[in-house]
Amino acid sequence: MVAPSTLLKVPFMNIIQHFLPLDDYFQEACEKRLVVLHHTVGASAESSMRYWDTDPRKVATAFVIERDGTIYQTFPAKMWAYHIGLGNRDLEMGSIGIELASEGGLTERNGLLYKFGIVGPRTQYTGPVYDHGTEWRGFRYFAAYTEDQVKAAISLALFLCDEFGIEPHPSIDHTVWDPSAIHDHGITSHAVLRRDKSDLHPGFPWQRLIEEAQR
Repeated sequence: MVAPSTLLKVPFMNIIQHFLPLDDYFQEACEKRLVVLHHTVGASAESSMRYWDTDPRKVATAFVIERDGTIYQTFPAKMWAYHIGLGNRDLEMGSIGIELASEGGLTERNGLLYKFGIVGPRTQYTGPVYDHGTEWRGFRYFAAYTEDQVKAAISLALFLCDEFGIEPHPSIDHTVWDPSAIHDHGITSHAVLRRDKSDLHPGFPWQRLIEEAQR
């Protein structure tokens, strides 16, 4: 049972507590210095949370944002789980992960798009698309983030910075790998921390996040 004081209550956001079992994350409160934005490559926020519950490695993010903007909190934000994957325990402990539910990168075949790297009738993607124009991190096409997700992600990231005393300095360019970013304080994306990751993809309006962080 999670104590009420560990729940994140934000009156202007639709946050649903959907806590993972206690053995799915580390019961250790940590100082936080970084908020890291991801996307899931999954069917829904719920499917990602179900998958984390089956993973014995304690891999999860504290928040998942569904396409309609609903935010699910999966464990207390002051605690931690693995979500970056660089083998840097201090970075994992000092960061808060936010996932946007998304199919992620899309595969093109004969004018059609497919999700999850599988080409077949059951994986054809027909939703909104972000076309980067050229290949980036292995993909040209990506499932577009919704406006509701973007608004929720920006609001939540900035709220967490305020809640944990983090100066909200977003990375200048969230599409460029920066090995020094493991030492950053503020807001960044998985793609900045790892050159083999494509989350967040370039379709996220990062400049909007920068402008809102400066207000």
